[in-house]
Amino acid sequence: MKYIRTVFILIPFLTMLYSCHFSKDKNKGNRVAKSQETEVSWSDSILNLGVVEDSAKVSFSFIAKNTGIHPLIFSKIEATCGCTVINSLSANPILPGQSDSIYGYINTQNLDIYFEKKIYVVTNTSQNFYILTLKGQINKN
Repeated sequence: MKYIRTVFILIPFLTMLYSCHFSKDKNKGNRVAKSQETEVSWSDSILNLGVVEDSAKVSFSFIAKNTGIHPLIFSKIEATCGCTVINSLSANPILPGQSDSIYGYINTQNLDIYFEKKIYVVTNTSQNFYILTLKGQINKN
């Protein structure tokens, strides 16, 4: 009986250690050398779209300004659900002092009355990872 209890305790613990080890290694490829890191400022990281119509495609735009001394690169932009579509991922780096937009639309069909959707952005900044938020309310009338 002690053997079975030990196995049931040991397996989840080893699984946790294994997954933590590989999740650290997975992010190493997204990091850049400290000498190439820059800084970014967002005009807004949370956009309140207000009251929108049901089954509408509502456009959004997040403006990023490179406030550092090296070019800003978006290496990955990913929405948390299929209702959010990103139309732009600039292939060109944003030069120091310049701004660019991440834009797209959210399809409100089949969303709850109150919604909050996230967009994950990976960059070559010291913070490396940003969460942009879209939220609003759907008029179901």
